[in-house]
Amino acid sequence: CSSDLIHGRVTGRHGWKGETLTLKQQVGKALSLDIGLGNPEFPAPHGDCTPTQTACLQQPAGAAKGELEVSAKQVELLVGYVKSLSPPLPRGPLDSEGQGLFVNFGCASCHIPRLPAGNKQIQPWSDLLLHELGPGLAADNPAISGANPPASATEWRTAPLWGVGQRNRYLHDGRAETLEAAILWHDGEAEPSRTRYEQATKLQQERLLTFL
Repeated sequence: CSSDLIHGRVTGRHGWKGETLTLKQQVGKALSLDIGLGNPEFPAPHGDCTPTQTACLQQPAGAAKGELEVSAKQVELLVGYVKSLSPPLPRGPLDSEGQGLFVNFGCASCHIPRLPAGNKQIQPWSDLLLHELGPGLAADNPAISGANPPASATEWRTAPLWGVGQRNRYLHDGRAETLEAAILWHDGEAEPSRTRYEQATKLQQERLLTFL
């Protein structure tokens, strides 16, 4: 990153906190925590039920005791499907003036435009690194983490911005109803960029939001 204040660190590739190392682990985690299906990556049949949540643990499971609800073959099929998905396309030509402001404000220090992917380049607008973003965005650490040491409550993997123009909620938990609100939640290593946005003219702010 171009700023001395920015110190991203390498963690897993997937998850809001870079907590999973592989796509297979991410799919397994989603099966377990999102819909409570035991699988080879996360065998527990009741997802994220805790030992004290006895009513949760007593709910029927989709497989007999000792068996998995989702087989290894099914997980592999899901991973293959996710790998086949194409990245979202831009809604139109990039606004060059807005992109220039994106760079000048320092946003591109973490939301870098391009990354190598095999023998080609992708344009996720992210460095996929873990960054400190301040107490306003703090959240509990994930139960499983590929980071070493694990991500702190205030650390987040730089969210890819591709497809952001097709969303209507922003940030990891959807708390931001507008792109501007998402920008204003940035703190920690992103504070200088947020400050530059706040100090910009109304026209410059509008051009940046148009670019996004």
